[in-house]
Amino acid sequence: MKALVVYNSFSPSAVEKYAAVADDDTVKSADLVAKSLVRLGWKTSLIELLPADVSNFDPGDADLVFNMCEWLGKDNHLEVELLTRLADFGVAYTGADAKSHLWGIEKKLMKKLMRGVGLPLPKTAIYEGGNFHWPKHVEFPAIIKPSLEHCSVGIEPGSVVRSVKEGLTRVEWMYGRFQQPILIEEFLPGTEYQVFVFETGEGLEILPPYETVYREGLETPLLYFEENWVKEDVSDKIKSFGVVKSKAKISQLEDIAKLAFEKMECRGYVRLDLREKDNKPYVLEINVNPRIGWDEKCDMRVAAQADGLNLSGVIGMIVSGALFQKANSLIKPTSVHAQFA
Repeated sequence: MKALVVYNSFSPSAVEKYAAVADDDTVKSADLVAKSLVRLGWKTSLIELLPADVSNFDPGDADLVFNMCEWLGKDNHLEVELLTRLADFGVAYTGADAKSHLWGIEKKLMKKLMRGVGLPLPKTAIYEGGNFHWPKHVEFPAIIKPSLEHCSVGIEPGSVVRSVKEGLTRVEWMYGRFQQPILIEEFLPGTEYQVFVFETGEGLEILPPYETVYREGLETPLLYFEENWVKEDVSDKIKSFGVVKSKAKISQLEDIAKLAFEKMECRGYVRLDLREKDNKPYVLEINVNPRIGWDEKCDMRVAAQADGLNLSGVIGMIVSGALFQKANSLIKPTSVHAQFA
C-alpha cells in the first residue's frame, strides 16, 4: 500500500513575524507522520507542496494521501483547492474535506453554524470595516483576534480589552494590520480544554480531554502567540496541565465533542477548544486537521497516552477514518462554490 504525506513549508501571505515557527512545526509533524506510516507497513513518500504546485497536484497511484498542509490566513484558499482536487481524484485522504475546511478557516461562518446546531458558545461579533459601534451583547473583558488565522496568530498583549474605547481602538488597529474580518468575543477566564475526536472504521473515538489550569490572580489568564510557540517556560501563568480527572467533567466535555462532530458534519479528526466561565464549558472553535505533535507537553500526546495509545496508534486511527470514507464511497467530486448551496 502506497501513501503520500503532503505538507507545505511556508505561508507566503503570513503577517505574524513568528508565523514561520508554526510552518516549521508542520514540517516536523509531516516527518513524524511519515515515519509512523512506515512502521504501520505503508510505502511512504514525503512531498512538499509549494503554492504553485497545488493546481497541478496529482496523487497518481497512491492508495492514501495524508494531508499535512496548513496554510495560514489569506493563503487558506490553497488548502481548499487541494482538498477539492483530492475529492475529484477519488483518492482516500485524511482529515477535513473542502466543506468543513471552509468553515474551519472562517470563524464568522463557524460561529454561525455552531450556534445553529445548539453548541454552547461565548457571545461574539464581527468587525468588517467601516463605521462600527461596540456590540452591546459582548461583555467585557473581550478578546479581539483575526478571523482567518489559527495557531494563536494575533493573540498578544493587548488582545484582551476592558472598555469600549480600548476595544474600538484595538479592533480598528487589528483590521488594518491583518486586512481581514476581526472577531470580537467575550473573554472566558476559566480552565481551558482540548478534546480530540477521531472518525474511524469502528465509529468515533474521543481521547481523554486535556486541560490547562491557569494560576489564580492573573489579570489575563491566556497564553499569547510567542508563549505558545517561542517561550519554553510558561510556569508563571500555568498552574497545571494534563488530562481531566473529574468523571462528570469528562462526560460533559465528551458529550459536547460528539455533538459538535456529528452536527457540524466533521470529517477525519478535529480538536475542540473550550473554556469555562462559572464552571460551564463553552466552545471557542473546532480545529479541523489539528496539529499532530509528540513533544512531552503536547496536548495530543498527553491525551493519547492516557488512552494507551502511542503515535502510531493515533496515526492508525486517522488512516482508518480515511479508508472508511473511501470504502463507503463518501469521497465525492466537489465544487467549492456549491459547498453551502
